[in-house]
Amino acid sequence: MAESNTASQIVFEHYDGDDERRREALLALGNGVLSWRASAPEASVKPRADGSKHYAGFYRAGWYDEAPCEVNGESVQMAALVNLPNPFGLSFTLDDGDWFSLDGVDLQRYRQRLDLDNGVLERQLRFELAGHRVELLERRLVSMATPNFAVLRWELQLPPGLKLRLRSVLDGGVRNAGVRRNRAYEGRRLQRVAFDHDRDGTAALSARLHNHRQRLAMATQIRTPEQQVQWRATIHEQRLLQEAECTVPDDGFSCPISMLKHVLLPAPFGPISARSSPLARSKLTSSTALIAPKLRDRLRTDRIGLISRPPVFSAGRCVRPLCAAIRRCLRGQGSRQR
Repeated sequence: MAESNTASQIVFEHYDGDDERRREALLALGNGVLSWRASAPEASVKPRADGSKHYAGFYRAGWYDEAPCEVNGESVQMAALVNLPNPFGLSFTLDDGDWFSLDGVDLQRYRQRLDLDNGVLERQLRFELAGHRVELLERRLVSMATPNFAVLRWELQLPPGLKLRLRSVLDGGVRNAGVRRNRAYEGRRLQRVAFDHDRDGTAALSARLHNHRQRLAMATQIRTPEQQVQWRATIHEQRLLQEAECTVPDDGFSCPISMLKHVLLPAPFGPISARSSPLARSKLTSSTALIAPKLRDRLRTDRIGLISRPPVFSAGRCVRPLCAAIRRCLRGQGSRQR
């Protein structure tokens, strides 16, 4: 197995579908408030399947559900850390072909690297899709400066002139199903899921648990800096699907197309479980109190090169439209699915 590990990084040099769930746990990102399994974004675009090689997991410290469930005819109550809605689904297709999936392409290069010094997970791929050579660079992080903020970036190198269809998915129908022996006790935890979305790529979700006082809201925004696109949205089986089309500039050169996804998860409403540590409870109550004053209004990413222009950007500029989307969704203006 071609793996190279040092004190500051963990690297996988090949793709192994049968090992994906182990790697998703091993390479998970966290900042003390949020935890994000390293599941491939393109796997979340497909309809959910129990036998999938991937398990998308997104969690918030201290947010447990204690809803009773029926096991062998008896009512059983077991607290579970809630698998939150999955906001990271992302994929594309070329010239109206099949959606990109690692299992459906001629994979020529694969490298996945967790930078332990900077807390950044990177994936580099080269493959053929629909007869075209494609290179994909993925970077992701959960912010330490703004603990309720996560970023996913894809940069595609594509031949000029191609028609490109993009898809982003916000999945509110997720289940707690990561541990096979506990599946009888877990299942769906989220109730009363509602969505809101705009044509600029902003979307929001609200939901609650069995305890009606435990509610959450989440917002995402998908951006394509090199292209001005309009996003169309549909809702199917508690999944918000946003799609847009663009064309790679035909200037004779291989051109980059970037997709940048921001995710904001404010502190959930309602009681925080006593099972969480005092530190986790304090972060849920007032995460900004743990941020140095100079970092409260700015999210620095120049050390990791996540965004090349400009190297430093204002977290407020990214967060404001997400907050507005959450407010609309909580006011009941979104589309609701029970």
